[in-house]
Amino acid sequence: MKLTEAINTYVERKRSEGHSYGSSAWYLVNLGKQVGDIALEGVTAREILTFLDGPKTSPGTWIAKYRLVRRFFDYWLARGEIEVLPMPVRRTIRQKSFVPYIYTQAEIRLLLRTVQGCQKAPRCCINPITLRTVLIFIYGTGTLVGEALGLLMEDIDFKKGTITIRRNRFNRSRTIPIGPDLRSV
Repeated sequence: MKLTEAINTYVERKRSEGHSYGSSAWYLVNLGKQVGDIALEGVTAREILTFLDGPKTSPGTWIAKYRLVRRFFDYWLARGEIEVLPMPVRRTIRQKSFVPYIYTQAEIRLLLRTVQGCQKAPRCCINPITLRTVLIFIYGTGTLVGEALGLLMEDIDFKKGTITIRRNRFNRSRTIPIGPDLRSV
């Protein structure tokens, strides 16, 4: 069986099982284009590694592509079309530790000063004062952008100086105190 035929058969099978199989099919088709329409048995680990190491491939994408190609060849191994998996050795990915970036006061001031100028383009649909307020709010409360944009008027209590964030990513609500500076903004 040729590689292109195997890819088409595999993708059709996945779609018949109810999988959308959009980007996965795209990756497999690209594997077929890169390797060429050779016999399925003739695909080598080196050719697969060249595909996996394609341009601008992040470590996460590399692993996702590896798993996809591995499942593809497992399928054909189980059906007797190939005798050996032509897979290269799987990479281990070292987790990078997150290093937060803390803006200096000068950087914050510069960011807030440039809001007015960057919102002059016709394609900008946010009022500069609104954008500046949202940036100050996010900086002052530590909320996520989606949380800040999802606020309603009833979530803000100016008398108590609190803001209620409803149903965050952990499906819980929380109340955040805000100081007089943020209240005035």
